[in-house]
Amino acid sequence: MRTKCKKKPFHDKGEAVKALHVILNNNRDMCHLPNRTYQCPLCLQWHLTSKAIDDDQHVEYKLTLDWSKLLISTQ
Repeated sequence: MRTKCKKKPFHDKGEAVKALHVILNNNRDMCHLPNRTYQCPLCLQWHLTSKAIDDDQHVEYKLTLDWSKLLISTQ
């Protein structure tokens, strides 16, 4: 049996990516946001993190945004 993590688990990669997009689209004014997903080696579920990527880490999905190119419509 796998260890249960304290982080919010997502069943699969797609679910984690969708959650990441929702968080980033709805919380633009926050300064500490997740920027990628990863599969946890302890519980085998997917989590979000804002930690930097080490050179030896395998990253399944990373999202970077260029805030200077973000257009916000007021219409």
